[in-house]
Amino acid sequence: MSEASEDVQSIANCRVCQRSGLPILPLRYAVTRTDGGDQAGHPPGPEVSGALRDESLTAMPLPQGQRYTLRLLRAGFLYVFNETRGRWIGHIVTDKGYLIEYVDVSHDEVIAIDPDSPQPIDGRLQPPADEQEFACAANPSHAYPGRCVMVPDADKADKVYLSFSDGAWTKRVWKEHATNANQRRDNMRQISLAAWRGGSTPYAESLEKLGDIVAEAGRVWAPPERHGTSGTWRPGASGTWERQEGHAFEFSPFPFHGMKEQVEGLERWAEKQAEPLDMAPMLVALEDPVGIAADLAGLMAVRLKEFMNSDGRRWPLATAATLNALEPAIREQAQFRYIDKRVDSGPLHRPIFAGPGQPSWEEQQRIHAYHDRLEASREAGTDFYKNERDKARKEVSKGITPEELQREADDAWERHRSRLRDGQPEFWKQTQFKPEQERFDQNVMLPLVHAHQAWLTGSSIQKQFEAHFDDEDAESGQAFTDTVVLCIQDTQQYGPAFEKYLEWLTAPSITDDNWLLRGFLLNLKVVRNAVNAQAAPKLKIDQVATLSWTGLVASYQSATEQFPDTQAAPGRLLGAVMAPMLSALDEQTVRPALIALGVISGRKVTHTRVSGHVDDAIDGLIAEMQRVNPALQGADQTLLKEKLRIQTRGSYRNMQTLGKGNFDISIVFDTLSVEEIDTSADDRTIANRVGDTVMDYNQWRRTQGSVWGSVGDRNTQLGIVSLVLGMWALRAQGKAMDEATAENRTETQWRFGALVSGAVGSVADIAHTIMERVNRVTSRLSKGLGRILRRAAGGLGKAFGFAAAAIMAMWDIYNAYEEFKKGNWILVSLYSASAITGAGAFIALTLLSATGVGVLLAAAAIVVNIFIALWSNNDVQDWIEKCYFGVEDSDERFFSLELEAEAFEALAGQAEEKS
Repeated sequence: MSEASEDVQSIANCRVCQRSGLPILPLRYAVTRTDGGDQAGHPPGPEVSGALRDESLTAMPLPQGQRYTLRLLRAGFLYVFNETRGRWIGHIVTDKGYLIEYVDVSHDEVIAIDPDSPQPIDGRLQPPADEQEFACAANPSHAYPGRCVMVPDADKADKVYLSFSDGAWTKRVWKEHATNANQRRDNMRQISLAAWRGGSTPYAESLEKLGDIVAEAGRVWAPPERHGTSGTWRPGASGTWERQEGHAFEFSPFPFHGMKEQVEGLERWAEKQAEPLDMAPMLVALEDPVGIAADLAGLMAVRLKEFMNSDGRRWPLATAATLNALEPAIREQAQFRYIDKRVDSGPLHRPIFAGPGQPSWEEQQRIHAYHDRLEASREAGTDFYKNERDKARKEVSKGITPEELQREADDAWERHRSRLRDGQPEFWKQTQFKPEQERFDQNVMLPLVHAHQAWLTGSSIQKQFEAHFDDEDAESGQAFTDTVVLCIQDTQQYGPAFEKYLEWLTAPSITDDNWLLRGFLLNLKVVRNAVNAQAAPKLKIDQVATLSWTGLVASYQSATEQFPDTQAAPGRLLGAVMAPMLSALDEQTVRPALIALGVISGRKVTHTRVSGHVDDAIDGLIAEMQRVNPALQGADQTLLKEKLRIQTRGSYRNMQTLGKGNFDISIVFDTLSVEEIDTSADDRTIANRVGDTVMDYNQWRRTQGSVWGSVGDRNTQLGIVSLVLGMWALRAQGKAMDEATAENRTETQWRFGALVSGAVGSVADIAHTIMERVNRVTSRLSKGLGRILRRAAGGLGKAFGFAAAAIMAMWDIYNAYEEFKKGNWILVSLYSASAITGAGAFIALTLLSATGVGVLLAAAAIVVNIFIALWSNNDVQDWIEKCYFGVEDSDERFFSLELEAEAFEALAGQAEEKS
């Protein structure tokens, strides 16, 4: 806080308010929406023009509906160098855009800094440990100087340099700016006061134009609890996916604090301060490529939400997604029931003895006793009935053909489909939703994604990353990593962004412009060099254990041991790019991204090639689902296995004899995991162990325990790495099983990959819990940034947890984007591309979670749906008949999406109670 007491009249005691000189109000470039409803109550920010416009804005234009504007500085740090006076001043920038000076030091003192040795100046250069806010803003006499940089003797001064930073400068960064004139010229905004006295200087304007230039000057400040009626906006305040029209800055992760009531007073005060100098007070526009990238990331999410939730689209989209999820579930139900019907009418059916040719009386009594025991066991829920049922299923399955199961599935779905209007919902998708979606992608999303990518990869952001962060300091590295997260959060679902992140993650070495890989390693040069030295893109992943893991992990731990909290930041970054990371691992080579996973988890990455059989793998897959989703503990594995035996019958190319006339389908797949480093082993021993990495499936299960590894570990970065590797291993297993059993399978038939999608979706809550723990840990060098990230995680689509949930549709999303690149269709917003197909229904209905459908549909969206046998056919058919696309002659149609959702919730609740 400023040094004012609680008595706002005690100006004489306030160091901030007693400053004198030429007032300079620093501003930043930002993004504003120009469309929307209530523009009078929520006006867009004024367009940047004239001397204030930076060439970077012209080079990266925004599409219609948004434009660049100028806003007050966001939370962070502002550094100012007065060349004439030879003084450097560091400020904390508060959430509300006030400046709190924390250090004033001479140029000579900064030049004398030794970054590698303790010095008396060290304490002065440290920002306050606690988060700051300006205490005396209630009194205008205090608030005005708290807004501005004050330049003493400005009538005799010339060059003044200003620069905004997300992280506090370390000694090394201070010294670099003081000793390197090129650094100041390229990375700080240079203002010539001599030119200003002559009439003008680039990037500056008279403060008297404040009301016409600054976005916050258009709204009156009011307490945050009056959100929607005031000029104060906190990201995430609405907390829903409902439409919010007219809010020109609602998408931004940075809070908006109106200052309209201060404008006239601030202008008068500034004129009075500048009058003795015979100069005009100034507004100065500063570069903020990070802020613009973060604005665009938030804007894309909001635009997509509005499209998905718009009137006339929200209800049919939710219904279509539900129906797409129900179809495979209903098909599964029919096949399960058919098998059990055959069992109940066969081996488990109590015979009726009458007429000639019957067994002896003793045999009949034995058979009756058997069935009496069977019925008693079924009623008591004991193992005898279960074991006998399983044996009967196995016996009956030998006589059932895949064609029979397919016919049962087709007939079951036809009975349900007949409750829909002809051609629906496919007609609506093709004639209404898809054309609207393509126009939306082409006219709105694609230009926004390209603008975001242009800022993310442009020269201005590279200069910011190079200038403000210390690659030999772990705390500065945490601020670096969190800044990268701020730029890319909640963007991995967009095709061009996904492709760029994948390009970074599959890079053969870590280059200066690869923010992701640098961020994973906290931007630490020593660790980056160690990883680059070990990276071997020509080396296959089965050799990953041969790397010098002891040295790699030690280099990271040595650089971060004094600041253990810094190690949480790579976990935040991994959560933001989980989907492209999973695709990057498919490269199957030892690249820096793979090494980074081991380094940040403090473990070595090991590879295992697993060889086994489908029968065993089914048990393993279901066990992994049950491990992360207790609701699936009641899964009927034997019924599923018998159905799969029937469906895969005929895949003889992969059949292997198991002896005694039994056969099964073989599979081979790769897995990755992290393990403790054995420091007692030498390099030769480690290399020899590589030959033992081929395991039988059951041996692997016993050794591995679970693909999720240390997902629940208190070490949050280890937990998130284990989550990623577990998902990749599970996907590899499902893919291998699908490929082995692919013969004669139709598009509507069950796939192991769907079971994997279900398992991955069920870990979303675990991922969200991990990310919440990770997000609590921030650096003293970036307190404001940590606060922004915590807000964004809760408000802008719950970026981290939502990204984790999105992984269940990741592979389908990537395939969709491959089609887009081939020109097969125009779909850029890949959430909406997958919204009404397959597992993507979960994503679509999460977007529509205000209806309550999203969470409840999760079980139905998992194609294997262990609970499916508990659904009532009649109830589901009734729901379909009454839904948005139900038959036209129904007199009990739902009148709203809310009623439709409530009815579906009741169905799901009944199934859950039966389970």
